[in-house]
Amino acid sequence: TALTRTDRDLPFTEDSVDAATDRIGRRLREIDDEHGPGSIALYVSGQMSMEAQYLANKLAKGYLRTHNIESNSRLCMASAGTGYKQSLGADGPPGSYDDLDHADAFFVIGANMADCHPILFLRMMDRVKAGAKLIVVDPRRTATAAKADLHLPVRPGTDLALLNGLLRLIVDAGGIDEDFIAKHTEGWEALLELLDDYP
Repeated sequence: TALTRTDRDLPFTEDSVDAATDRIGRRLREIDDEHGPGSIALYVSGQMSMEAQYLANKLAKGYLRTHNIESNSRLCMASAGTGYKQSLGADGPPGSYDDLDHADAFFVIGANMADCHPILFLRMMDRVKAGAKLIVVDPRRTATAAKADLHLPVRPGTDLALLNGLLRLIVDAGGIDEDFIAKHTEGWEALLELLDDYP
C-alpha cells in the first residue's frame, strides 16, 4: 500500500498504489500547466540501480520535460570527497574492505549501513556474530542502531564534540603513535591545543 497525506502536518493514511499514482500524476500535471516544466524537480538516491537511475532520468527529461534532476551520489559525495582530500590528502576512503573481516570493533557514526550500505552491513554483521562489538552514533534509532552493542543517540550537531572528546581520551591514555603523526600529519600541535576544550 501507499502512505499518503493531504497536508504535511497530518498523519499518513494507507491508500492504494494506483490511487496514489493517479493523484501524483494529476498534481504534477497541475504544477506543469500552471508554472511550466522547470517548476518540477526530482531528487533521487545514489543507491538506486543503474536501471532505476535511467528510468528516473527518462521520467524527468522525457516525460516531465524538466532538466531539474539531482542525485545524492553527486551532492553527498562531493562534500565527502572534499573532506577526504582536505583531511587525508586523497579522494577515497582510507580503509580497505578487507579490514571488515578482521575488525574486533566497529564505530559507525552518522550512517545507517543497514539501509544505505546493505552489503557492507552484512559483512560487518558477520564479524559482530563472531564476537566483534558494534558502536553506533546516531540521533536516530535506525536499523543499524538496533543491532548495536552500544547506541549513542547524540543530539544533532554534537558528533564533532564527541569525536574530540574521544580523541582527548586516547591522547590522555597514551594511545597515540607519535612516529606516525610526525611523519604523516600536519597541524597536530594545534589539534592538541583544541583538545583542551574537551576534558
